[in-house]
Amino acid sequence: MTMRQSLRERLRVEHFNCLPNTPVLPLAVFGWAELLHEGLCTLATTAVCWDHKAIVAFVDDEPVGVLTWTDANWANEIWINLAYVSPEYRHQGIHTEMFDALKAKARELKRPTISSATHVSNDAARGAMRAQGREEVGTMLTYHVPAPAGD
Repeated sequence: MTMRQSLRERLRVEHFNCLPNTPVLPLAVFGWAELLHEGLCTLATTAVCWDHKAIVAFVDDEPVGVLTWTDANWANEIWINLAYVSPEYRHQGIHTEMFDALKAKARELKRPTISSATHVSNDAARGAMRAQGREEVGTMLTYHVPAPAGD
């Protein structure tokens, strides 16, 4: 039995309707802080919010991954707010397992699109997303309004 098979046997993915009600809130906050520290998001990024739903990956009952999302029914899509896997569990298919669970939820909700965004320099995330069959369909441009002199 390979380590990957062993991990898959120990992996469990669960849906939660409200992120604060999950045992993984600290992991989500840590993931957001890691992205912030690496310059891959800004303080304006709302990765963790009271009304976000969550898909949580557990290995042996330990939370090791989280994918937070909202049902943007006005846009007829699912929006991913944050996807994070603990460093020691990366490159083992956990992110894809969580994304597969989200695809099933999108089908259940009859949402034809799942969208997300990431920093242009986040090559690891962009590569993982492309490997899952996602397409890059645009670029977001941001202007930071300077504070008035003396503030």
